[in-house]
Amino acid sequence: MNILITNRTMSIRNGAELYVRDLALELLAQGHRPMIYTSEVGVVGRELIDLTVPVTDNLDDIGVRPDIIHGQTYITAMAALTYFDDVPMVNMCHGWRPWTEAPLIHPNVVGYAAVDDATHDRLAMQHGIGEDRISVVHNFVDLDRFRPTAEPNEELGRILLFSNYVRKGSPYYRAAHEAAEQLDARLDVVGSNVGTATTAPEQMLGDYDVVLAQGRSALEAMAVGASVMICSSRAFGPLV
Repeated sequence: MNILITNRTMSIRNGAELYVRDLALELLAQGHRPMIYTSEVGVVGRELIDLTVPVTDNLDDIGVRPDIIHGQTYITAMAALTYFDDVPMVNMCHGWRPWTEAPLIHPNVVGYAAVDDATHDRLAMQHGIGEDRISVVHNFVDLDRFRPTAEPNEELGRILLFSNYVRKGSPYYRAAHEAAEQLDARLDVVGSNVGTATTAPEQMLGDYDVVLAQGRSALEAMAVGASVMICSSRAFGPLV
């Protein structure tokens, strides 16, 4: 199948962008022909181009008609839906709060997908989407890439705060440092907003005794065998 995937940007290594990358590569491996439409091609987009997945910021550049559109982020999804006005779409919701994750109400949208119960409830309770039109499709992890490497230690020595949402000086950032200091443990912070994003998290997650993370980051840390505490800017815990 020719599958068009939309996302606002492919210029940052955040959750939705890496979701698109991994989805496109898996579709390619299964024999489909994925292509990406985005307003910013960026570094992640160029990586996909190098791996033979077309990425463009101009719908006129797409020379084949998609069989279906996987629509993410409101504006780019609507642009693709308007341009290919006879192509069905599955509309994906990744977030409870961002306006960019609002659903498209359009006759060509044949179904809605939500990454968790919260986004399911957003679609149903905030936007009036019928329950029978919503499927919960949880985040996934590439288990060929994220293999068990962690070795449990009796003492807590190294903690990783693994998040693209944390910022230096934020309450979230300070609380993690204070906790590590009280535990006499070393804390490392890896994420795009602190300038330490990594392209190969699978190579370092197993080096830590505890990983503080959320969403796909938490799943990736669990896949390598690390102890994981679910953490966000709003709450810490529990330990998985």
